[in-house]
Amino acid sequence: SETLAFSLTAAKITLKSSVASTFKIFNSSNQLTDTKAVNGTSTFNVTPGSYKVEVSAAGYITQVSGFKTAGQVTFDYTGGAGSDGALLEYASVSGLIQSGGAGVSGVAVSLGGVTVYTDASGSFTITGLIPGNYTYEISKAGYQTVSGSKNLTSGGNTLNTVSLVGLGSISGRVMTMA
Repeated sequence: SETLAFSLTAAKITLKSSVASTFKIFNSSNQLTDTKAVNGTSTFNVTPGSYKVEVSAAGYITQVSGFKTAGQVTFDYTGGAGSDGALLEYASVSGLIQSGGAGVSGVAVSLGGVTVYTDASGSFTITGLIPGNYTYEISKAGYQTVSGSKNLTSGGNTLNTVSLVGLGSISGRVMTMA
């Protein structure tokens, strides 16, 4: 009777991404073991064990995989059938704030915990948002506050032109007759 013994001394990890990405590779102790820049496909040898990746790309939401045991394992973020998922772009929103047909500068636009102010032409842009439904508030002293909601998808979104209505004022003189 013969006994056959063997051990796995090398394993391969393949990384795939549809955009220029950075993959951080972590071992089963959650320690960073390597960082790879990938634009397409990259395969390299690793010590056998379990690994997970954190994949990031400019303008995209960072994603973290679950652990996979390396023998010949692939972390695929191209979005195709059988992939681990697709990189999802951050959302942004831009718009124009007007009153009487002219842009209004210095208007506070608050959305998703971020407040920006309109420029001299009444324009604004908020970037780096996770796609989803948001409530917004648009305000400036002397104008009625406007609020609403907007569903933001990946990439650029537009908030329709918002027209502010000025608050009225009362002036005059109070007189008493004695």
